[in-house]
Amino acid sequence: MSIVERTVCSGNREEDEDNVIGLTWLDSSKIARKAGHWQTAYSAMLQAQRRAAPYWFLESAKLTKATGEPLRALQELEHALRSSPQVDDQENRKSKAKVATPNAHPSPCSQPFRRS
Repeated sequence: MSIVERTVCSGNREEDEDNVIGLTWLDSSKIARKAGHWQTAYSAMLQAQRRAAPYWFLESAKLTKATGEPLRALQELEHALRSSPQVDDQENRKSKAKVATPNAHPSPCSQPFRRS
């Protein structure tokens, strides 16, 4: 059963609508982040946070990492995981690993210097 189906079948309609809207904002943030549209991604992430979308802080940490601040992203994630009652220990470790894992593509600065 998908999130939308669970939402439709559950009780509190107004809260469910906020949840679906929040998840939609999270999806928008992810798409914008992957396209390199940082401001749009940030705005969508803030909307998801405002709607209390589950795990909005993961997208926030991924966006912070994507903008070149991996240490700050990890700190934000650790803070959110410490203060979030919705995350169990296994999810906690998995989330930290996702953000802390370096990109598979090396940066140009990490290439050895070669003379032409």
